[in-house]
Order: sequence, then C-alpha cells, then structure tokens
Amino acid sequence: MSLTMKTIMTALLLLLVIAQWNTASAQLSQGRLFAPMRSDQFGGNARLRDGVFGDISYNYWTITQGKARTIGFVDPNGRQNLYYDGNAFQYRTNTMSTGSLGNTFSSGTTLRIGNINKHHGWELKTTIMEPNRSVYQGVSGKMDIADDAVRYVTPVSDAQCWYYDFSAGNPDDKFLSHPLSGPGSRPNIQSGYLWGWFLSGSAAAGNAGDDAIITLAPLPLTFDRYKIESKISHWDVEANYIFRAHATRIGFFEFTGGVRYMQLDDTLTFRGWGMPWGGDMRIDVNGSYNGENIPMPPDEDTEIDITEYYLNNGELPGLYRNYAYSGTPQGVGTALSDSVWDFKAENHLVGPQVGVRYIRKCSGRWSLIADTKFFAGFNTQNIKSEGIIRSPAAEIDAGATGVDALMADTGILPWLPVGTMQSPGTFRHSETRTAFSPGIDFSLKANWQFTDAIAFNAGYQGMYLDKTARSSLINNYTIYNDGTIFGINEDVNQSTFMHGVSLGLSINRP
Repeated sequence: MSLTMKTIMTALLLLLVIAQWNTASAQLSQGRLFAPMRSDQFGGNARLRDGVFGDISYNYWTITQGKARTIGFVDPNGRQNLYYDGNAFQYRTNTMSTGSLGNTFSSGTTLRIGNINKHHGWELKTTIMEPNRSVYQGVSGKMDIADDAVRYVTPVSDAQCWYYDFSAGNPDDKFLSHPLSGPGSRPNIQSGYLWGWFLSGSAAAGNAGDDAIITLAPLPLTFDRYKIESKISHWDVEANYIFRAHATRIGFFEFTGGVRYMQLDDTLTFRGWGMPWGGDMRIDVNGSYNGENIPMPPDEDTEIDITEYYLNNGELPGLYRNYAYSGTPQGVGTALSDSVWDFKAENHLVGPQVGVRYIRKCSGRWSLIADTKFFAGFNTQNIKSEGIIRSPAAEIDAGATGVDALMADTGILPWLPVGTMQSPGTFRHSETRTAFSPGIDFSLKANWQFTDAIAFNAGYQGMYLDKTARSSLINNYTIYNDGTIFGINEDVNQSTFMHGVSLGLSINRP
C-alpha cells in the first residue's frame, strides 16, 4: 500500500471521528472515559455501552509463502536436460527452489471506529500491514530450462564444425562432426536458444586453422551466486452494519453485515550472478578480476524495480557487467550471468461479508471476545512475469590473434548462449484473470477493563483466503520454438493463511 493511500485512509478515519465529535465530547466532559469501571456493565443487569467507539491494535503477523517451486524446469519426459561440459554430456539438475524462503513476521495496525445506539450501529475498519520480506542467498546454483527454441547459427570456421544431433540414440553419439567444403558453403545449423560455442582441438590452445574446431552444444546453467527474494503485502478496508441482540445468560451476540475490499500483493525476484568464462578475465566496471570468486554485488534498494530499471535504462545498477575478454577461456562458466527475473501476483478482492461477535464476561475486569466473518471475494488478479535472461556483453581485445581474431571477425564468443547474442534476452508477460476467492477471518481476545470506557486487549487473529494468485507459481520456465522466453502457467492459485498476535486499546467498546 502506498504512502498516499495510507494518508487517504487516515484522513477518512479522522473525518469520521470529527463528524461524531459532539457525542464523543459529551463523554469527555462528563469524565466517563476515566471513570472507575462499573461491575453492572457485565453483572446481573448486564448491558453494553452505546455511543461512539473506537479501537486501535498493533499486529504482528505472518503470511504463508507461496508453494515451493523449483527455479527452473522439471520435465517428467526429460526434454532437453543435457548439457555439454567441454568434454562430455552431463545431465542438468535443479538445486534452487523457492522452498528456501522462510515465513517471516511483520508489523501492522488495525483501526476501527463506529457508533451504536441500543440494537443498531455501524463501523468502519482498516488493517494495514508492512510487507513480509524473506531473502535467501546461495552459491553454486544449478538449473534446467526447457529449451524448445530453434536458432540458425552460421559456423565460425569454414574448416570444421561440430553440432548436436537429436536424432542419434546415444547421447554421446549426438555430438557429430560436420566437415564443410570451403568458403561460401557455411550452412545454417539449428541450435537451441541456450546453446553456446565451445573451443575444441587446437582452438582450445588459441590456434586458428583447419583443425580449430568450434563446437555448438547446450550449455550448463549454473550461477556462482544467486538470491531469491520475496515480498508479500496486505491491506484491507471494510464497512459494516451492526445488529446487537438482547443479552443472554451466556453473553452478548452482535451480528454484522457489510462489504470489504482487500489487496494481497506477492512478488518473487530471482537474481543470478557469475563468471561467464573461466580463466583470465577483466571487468571494466568494477575493477580487475584475479581469478578468485566474484563476491555478491551489494544489495540494491529493495524499493527499486530492478527489471523495470533495466528495461528503461539498458543496464543493471550495481551488478557485474561489461566483461572484457582477455585470454583463452578455460572450463565451463555461467551462461546466464546477471539474470534478473521478477514474478508478481496482485490480488484485488471485493465482496460482501457477514459475521458474528460474541462477548463473554469472565470475572472482575476480564472478558472474552470472539469475532468471525465470512467474506465472499470477487478477485481480480494482475499477473506478471518479466526480466532478463542473459550474460553480459563481451568484447574481444583489440589486436587479437588466432582464435580470438576468428571470434572477433564473426562476433561469436564461447560460453555465451546464442539466443542472447541474437535477441535482447528480455521477456515481459502479463495477464488479468478473475477468480472467486472466499475467505474467513477470526479473532479471539482477552479484554481487561482499565476504566469505565477504556480497555486493553490481547489475543490471536488470522484470515484464510482461497484461490489467491501467488508469485512462486507464475513462471513457466520454457523457451519456445518462436523464441518466446518463459510464460505464465495456467494455474497460479493457492490458499493463503495469514495470522498472528495483536495488542490493542479500546474506547467505549468491550
């Protein structure tokens, strides 16, 4: 919830208080707020107070995380789950999951004002929670992606080119040699979006010649460092009519009916960093690299939409980028360095609600209050998946020789996905959906009467919502044949449970 919205809500509540000031000031002038507590409020001649009332409470709540999902693609049929490590084919694995995130607690406030006269009254209530934030940072993350995209790549050498043949049975036999006849005969070779060039034979030693083999194969997808970050926020506002029933031997009952608007926003951000090549590298933005592991870049301001920043400015603030090539790559690097993916689910719920409130006098100044409401929410969901899937731009040193010069002439560099060299490597998907999201909220509080009209309360409260869109369920980790990167899954809904403790102050209201 923005600061502007909070200000508007607070102003509305203050206006309502001012509108009822005549009634409230009468109580103040008579000293009723601080008058001693009277036992007849709950005694044999039991009755509840009439007039203006209000309460404020501090909440300490948690909101359940979205269901744990793998960062990457898990295909039961094993589609495109191999990669080439420079020597042989290996199977990709998924080691990163949103299940690494924990459920955290955050603070919030509930405000309520109203007026009741004998059996009839009204109330306005709003709850504003600070976002629940959870962060997990890991190292050596591995993943798989369903790479169905086909790219046509011109070989970098007339001498010889290796390519990956899906028609072969044995994975080790799929890497076939393809001799070319000479200049001008370079065919377009099909590859996946996340395939890259490898140096083989004498090319690995930096030599360019007839035996300098440039191989094209699916890359390993790893991250030296990665971060998974979640932010979940909630607020609501409701207006209710109150009907107070006659006192019973077991206590008091109040029945409510009204309308509620609620917002539940869930954002999941994945960021991955790493060295695009092994060997001797130079970084022209953040200093020199001496072969040691790159440290995790400093955290960005959590309020900045990192993906929007990139899409608008063409670069990532504070991340490692603009690598310069200086030397022969050695070993497998990070093909998707500096990837940033944002998945967002906004739930806007509005609908009628009914409820019941029970007040039971215990002994002395104590009373027990139970409150529950059923909410029939019509949910408009805004769902987004956007980000960058790429390695940083690389440059060949001026005056390069051998294979370096060959790559400088062709613009094809080792270890980088061919798809990211032929397209911007950004994606942005959004949908608006609707769902019926019923919910129920409840609270159980103990009330201690301090004066005739002032009471303190503490207790437990929570809310259960069905069919809420959650960010961990949004993204479909597939690169399609037309080059489309990722997408949105069909089912992004799950139930959400938020709950916690509260401590509050009531005026003229048990």
